[in-house]
Amino acid sequence: MKIVFITYEFKYRTFSGNGVLAQSTIRGLAKKLSDDEIFVICARPDDDDDDDDDDGMYAEEENVRIMSVRVPKQKWGKLDRSCAYEEFANGLLDLAKLLEFNADVYMGVDWSSANAFKRIVEQNYPSSSSSSLPPPPFVYLNYRVFTLHDDTHRKLEEEISQVADLVICLCKTDAKFISEQFKKSPIVVIHPPLREDVKTLADQQPKQNSTCGRRRNLLTCVVRLSEEKEPERFIELVEHLAKIDAFNEDLVPILVAPSKTEYAEALKKRFREATKTISTQEEEQLVIEEFLDAKQLADLYSRTKINVHPCRKDGTYAFNIFF
Repeated sequence: MKIVFITYEFKYRTFSGNGVLAQSTIRGLAKKLSDDEIFVICARPDDDDDDDDDDGMYAEEENVRIMSVRVPKQKWGKLDRSCAYEEFANGLLDLAKLLEFNADVYMGVDWSSANAFKRIVEQNYPSSSSSSLPPPPFVYLNYRVFTLHDDTHRKLEEEISQVADLVICLCKTDAKFISEQFKKSPIVVIHPPLREDVKTLADQQPKQNSTCGRRRNLLTCVVRLSEEKEPERFIELVEHLAKIDAFNEDLVPILVAPSKTEYAEALKKRFREATKTISTQEEEQLVIEEFLDAKQLADLYSRTKINVHPCRKDGTYAFNIFF
């Protein structure tokens, strides 16, 4: 089976869980399929200096073809309507290689893949041509329902739901919403897999605790700072603990916050205000504003006493206590 996989965020300057999950999905598919059966279409910021493409747009790695479209760097780092989804679609100019690839199915991540798919269909499968073949079926991979927290995405998500031949959601809550709001079926729920890079790191650890001697004193929160993840619940916890002087060398709060939206910056400001009196060797890193890879996450969690995942509708909603 040949698959064209459309995802706004992939391996170039990854900034969210969408890019991480897209990479995990592609690695999993690549293991199941034969060589040269996956063609990824993705965006990348126009200031990205990773010139591993053979002609600026096309690349191949791990038996996967990649077509990347450069978009304005000012819009990178966002997944909502302010991202460069229109530039992403409009940047798909030479699509002859896609037609030659002769895909059996197209898969698109979130609503931001819809315009790109439409452009491919218009150019490679024109309905005006009597000799044109119908486009392959389209599978909508819903990694996140934006309409749940921002109704301005309703039309965009409804359109891609109606275009899709199948919708795959990550949880029952999202599937129920799409089914009821957009009257779409069939919908399948497939929970996200364990990240392969994280599993590899875990498998490499000795059976006995490799972090003996490392101090576990961190109270961490590692979620995207957007409303559906409810990060304000962690901020409220930190504000409360600060008021009762709970923070000391045995308990240090850490907020992982690469997001730079107005909402995210407001939360970071509240966190910094609540923790301004904390004086530890960790002080410069109370707010981590870079996207952490698997190794960096492993290092952070090796020093974590309690990790807070505040989103109540996620399957991982909990206080994770590390020993």
